[in-house]
Amino acid sequence: MRKTILSILVALLVLIPFSAKASSVSLSVNCKEVIVGNNSSCTVYATPTNGITAAKGTISISGSGATRTGINKGGLSQGDLDASSFELFGDVSNSKITLFTINFSTQSVGETTVTVKLSFFSDGDYEDNNVSISASGKLTVKPQPTAAATTTTTRKTVAGQTQATMATTRETVPTTQANLLKLTSIKVGDFQVVENNGVYYVTVNPDTEVVDVQATVPDGVSITGLGQRQLGVGTNSVNLTLNNGAGGTAIISVLITRPEGGDSNTLLKELDIIDADLKFDPNTKEYTVTVPYTTKELYILAVPYSEDAKIKGDGKFVLSDKENNAYVTVSFGDKSSTTYTIHIVKKYNGLIPIIILSIGLFTALVVMCYFMYKYDLTKKALKNKDIANKATHERKLEDQGPKLNINGSSVTGIGARVVKPQSVGVAAIATNEEKKEDMVNEMPSKIVESHPTSVVGMTPPKEEEEVSNVSPQVKVVKKIVNPTTGEVRFITVTKNADE
Repeated sequence: MRKTILSILVALLVLIPFSAKASSVSLSVNCKEVIVGNNSSCTVYATPTNGITAAKGTISISGSGATRTGINKGGLSQGDLDASSFELFGDVSNSKITLFTINFSTQSVGETTVTVKLSFFSDGDYEDNNVSISASGKLTVKPQPTAAATTTTTRKTVAGQTQATMATTRETVPTTQANLLKLTSIKVGDFQVVENNGVYYVTVNPDTEVVDVQATVPDGVSITGLGQRQLGVGTNSVNLTLNNGAGGTAIISVLITRPEGGDSNTLLKELDIIDADLKFDPNTKEYTVTVPYTTKELYILAVPYSEDAKIKGDGKFVLSDKENNAYVTVSFGDKSSTTYTIHIVKKYNGLIPIIILSIGLFTALVVMCYFMYKYDLTKKALKNKDIANKATHERKLEDQGPKLNINGSSVTGIGARVVKPQSVGVAAIATNEEKKEDMVNEMPSKIVESHPTSVVGMTPPKEEEEVSNVSPQVKVVKKIVNPTTGEVRFITVTKNADE
């Protein structure tokens, strides 16, 4: 029985896998020095000990001299990333990885600090880890170097001379600074545009749904991002990218605010999950899908009605072993949004029922062994009680057996009988109650029954007086019980009737 239970326990341990490998990650922020008027960036790196598949945290930027113009994802290419927070995921990376890069433009001399705090990451085994890790980097904006003086040669003709005399003078003329990557003009519909630290701000009417953005740049610089843009209620961000053809780029932000009072279409046109069954209706905001228990990640596809609407929560979704809820948010401006909720339920695969069944069988086996043990104890107790009761009963019968007085002597036993020879005359046969207790005490404890069967060796007395002196012999059958094994034996002994 013990071997069977031990085997089941070993099998359960084999069926239930576990991992005790610890994971950690370190952060670093690397910023480049820059001369005022040029662009720069700060790159955030993560170095894991056991791989990394997801990261979540916050971003803070403080100081002066630089303005954030954009932010780009790195190795974890899926998820959400904005100026203040990030929630990224992607394929497993077992070495140092770029999380994201923040781009800056500079307008004045100063120092800008970028601080990144990591609150969560998922390792290469898709195990979740809640952490508190931070790192900072400084972007230093330096002044323009002093321009070197140049000389030019001019020729002057002195009047009155028959021959023109060439005279050379030297004049100091400052060099012209190279053109910066900037806009020479910008127009957003018929609305007023205000520039502040390289960012352009526009406010339109509440019912304005579409606006045309146009701008001009210096010669040799190209620009992308112009044209008609759909507007949602609230703030709409439009990024214009400038390129000078020599590797220099700049991103100009245009923030267009549409006041409340108008409507924005923040519904999805399509919503689907790869390898999962989801029946989508744009007006239904909550769904439940079931996936196999071993599924580690899913890919969510979302397409909005408006091309300028922003989607948050689509792409790769990493599953945990606990509750999984995916939230896909469509925002149009900063005042209007719609959120779709997807509840993802993991169903058990073939391994889990085996484990549950094994635990159930093990529990049933333990309970069965317990009741069998109790049954054996009860059975033995009843058997011992039955033997004890039987012995007690037989002793009581012994005590109640008749006592006979033969020629003045007592004979006792269960069903005791005295067989008299035909020629023997018995003077008196009487019950002797006074000697009953003494006779019982004199009997061996292992003798349960005594049966006198006959009186032998008796000769008829010639006279009555002699009868009282005769001491006849009696055969007695004795029952002997072995107290250890319960074995019963019967023996026959001969003794005097008065013994």
